[in-house]
Amino acid sequence: MGHARAADGVLLGRSLIRLTPQGAPYDPYLATDPRRSATLRSRLGTTATVGVVWRSEYVDPMRSIHFLTPDELAPLRELDADFVCLQHDATPDERRHLAEALGGRVTFVDDLDLRDDFETMAALVGACSAVVGVGTTMTELAAAVGTPTVYLHPNLIGAWRRQAGDHDYWHGSMTAAVVDDARERARCVQRAVGLLATRLATCEPRPLHDEE
Repeated sequence: MGHARAADGVLLGRSLIRLTPQGAPYDPYLATDPRRSATLRSRLGTTATVGVVWRSEYVDPMRSIHFLTPDELAPLRELDADFVCLQHDATPDERRHLAEALGGRVTFVDDLDLRDDFETMAALVGACSAVVGVGTTMTELAAAVGTPTVYLHPNLIGAWRRQAGDHDYWHGSMTAAVVDDARERARCVQRAVGLLATRLATCEPRPLHDEE
């Protein structure tokens, strides 16, 4: 962790830095490239923008219990915000369903590499007002750079991460939206709406450019 803070840049392979219980919960420990962040912040504009991601790249019957569908994100449209899709491999059907679920208030950043370019990924989540998603590298990265992040738990596996006040065990910038009954998976999204509404109401207006 100390090496990451001291370095001018960090090259990540398969995942983020390994966290340990001794340091939890962690303050943001990765910094975005200021020029990329400023460019993407200008692109998103001044409206509150929430990044969304609903599944991992790898889907099978065992892993899918942790994921959601674009349709199940519909409660998010109650928020006074626009949205940006952080799902790098969203299918045409998923994109259509997401746009319908969010009332058309979603941007797709097809010109950005949201799979292999970690600097751009970090800059994008850093430019968002908040990020909401299931357990993926994108969600963890958002918390690591300090973006207010809501982790969606559609089941009780991994729900141990929710601490008092819905705070996440690992990240100080993350809260956990956990279902009480795994048969009502999408209820975690409704919980996330409440967490995000409170967070967005207290956010400072986002400048178009980083301050010097």
